[in-house]
Amino acid sequence: MTKGNLNKEINKVIRERLANGQNKAEIFNYLKTKFDNDVLSARLLTISPYPQDCQKCRKLNKVLIAILVVITIAKVLFAAEFIMLRIPKAIPLLIIVPLINIYLIYLVAKFNILGYWLTVLFGLLGFCKIADGLGDAPSTVNIIIAAVMTLLMVTAIILSVVLYRRLLPNSSFFPRPKKKEAGEYIF
Repeated sequence: MTKGNLNKEINKVIRERLANGQNKAEIFNYLKTKFDNDVLSARLLTISPYPQDCQKCRKLNKVLIAILVVITIAKVLFAAEFIMLRIPKAIPLLIIVPLINIYLIYLVAKFNILGYWLTVLFGLLGFCKIADGLGDAPSTVNIIIAAVMTLLMVTAIILSVVLYRRLLPNSSFFPRPKKKEAGEYIF
């Protein structure tokens, strides 16, 4: 079995068993016996939130999705203006920017941990880009737009971190399982 197929099989078992109400320790014990790959099983189990935690965080998740939609629309408008005025041959860039953001929204809507992690990463990059884009003599309109976008980016970053911590309280920021001193995994 290839690694990709093994990932899919383990993820399928994890989703089914979490939906049936089993806890992660029980699922890990089952995965150890069935797949004989402790490290991969623990890693995939670590990034899988409980369905009841997803239900609790649904409202915050919808707020984050709304913020990401507003940011996506703003990026499309700014990219369209920039491309049409300066570089008309770069229209494919106008397609790539929203596709990346739509994929990010999809990941967040599915409670995929990668979506929250990428939201933080792209939010920090966007924050730096906004600060860099003001120039030497910014107009009042540019300052207001930059302030609103900064507020949206910071809010998206904070919400992503909060949701990440609520969905996966026993993991570090980088999705890897924590261990006790005895070497047992903490789920």
